[in-house]
Amino acid sequence: METINLLAVLLAAVAYVAIGAVWYCDGVFGKVWRKLSGITKKTENKIKKTMASSYFLAFLSSLIMSYILANAMILLGAETLLDGLSVAFWIWLGFVATLMLGGVLWEGKSPKLYLINSGQALLGMLIMGGILASW
Repeated sequence: METINLLAVLLAAVAYVAIGAVWYCDGVFGKVWRKLSGITKKTENKIKKTMASSYFLAFLSSLIMSYILANAMILLGAETLLDGLSVAFWIWLGFVATLMLGGVLWEGKSPKLYLINSGQALLGMLIMGGILASW
């Protein structure tokens, strides 16, 4: 069994959080995301007060995801960039995209919100998979 490259896991987790920060900024999808999520100025101000702990937990979550994805890469023998992209895509499709769809089906959330959130997860996981398989 191969060992996991912890530096690649760390870099992939940082990349995932960075992609999310850019994805949800006002210049990309931030304004639309806030509107579709029902986030008001009052809610936004509350969120800003806990931003540091939220980013820490988001990073921790990304670190766990990166480590698990690295294990999947080893188990599936992903050794090239294309392998990493493929594994990340299929895991996203099989688990992330399907689980997130529940928000539309059962919680009445907008399909546009689903596309924004799942699109960020897809791009983040593809980058993560590429990093992990290439290193």
